[in-house]
Amino acid sequence: MSPELYLGIETSGRATGIALVKAGTVVIEQTTGETMRHDELLIALLDQTLKSITARPQDLAGIGVTVGPGMFSSLRVGLSAAKGLALALSIPLKGVNTLWALAQSVPESGPGGKEGDRQGCQEPDLPVLAAIDARKSQVYAALYRGDSVLIEPGLFACPEIAQLAGSYGARLVGAGSGVELCRKELEALGIGLVHSGIENPLPRVIALEAARALASGAADDLERLEPNYLRRTDAELARESGPAGS
Repeated sequence: MSPELYLGIETSGRATGIALVKAGTVVIEQTTGETMRHDELLIALLDQTLKSITARPQDLAGIGVTVGPGMFSSLRVGLSAAKGLALALSIPLKGVNTLWALAQSVPESGPGGKEGDRQGCQEPDLPVLAAIDARKSQVYAALYRGDSVLIEPGLFACPEIAQLAGSYGARLVGAGSGVELCRKELEALGIGLVHSGIENPLPRVIALEAARALASGAADDLERLEPNYLRRTDAELARESGPAGS
């Protein structure tokens, strides 16, 4: 197989997913159950998937991986594996924002969806609210219309993102684990919310974006590419606060 095969890795949440694309077409996509065993499953899943299409790691031309926001440890596993493969194979790597990938995973909104597939909605121009449960009564969220960013990715309380998103229309499509957390606040403002049914980014979206970006020379620096948490980790906060009682 010629080296035109691009790999997409998605480990921002509880599931582990990969996809392989070639010439803008999805060759294969595999996603495990939501087991949180990324470190155990990812490499085995990749090996199995490559063998299923009679391909080898050396056939890969580039890699895409979600870099956040998302679960801290999950993001680290995916990015570490992607960097290791990119270094070993001397191929480029592209980090993809998880919220953007979520929005692009909604049918009619991005690659991989068939026209008219959006659950309960036949209005392709509606803004897509991508939201991930960030705990502590907050969500990682952003608002998109197609490739246009209406609200930049950030960490929000539900009333805040509802107020901001509501200024872009009376109806929104939602994607991600944080959408239902904000439904009450959105509906209180008279904003209709249609859940797309998309809970995690589709690995094919990451692979297709990597193929597009890397073909145009937009590879990331392996040494500088880090997870985009949008929130400091508990360990970082503990270090900043210093010893108890200080």
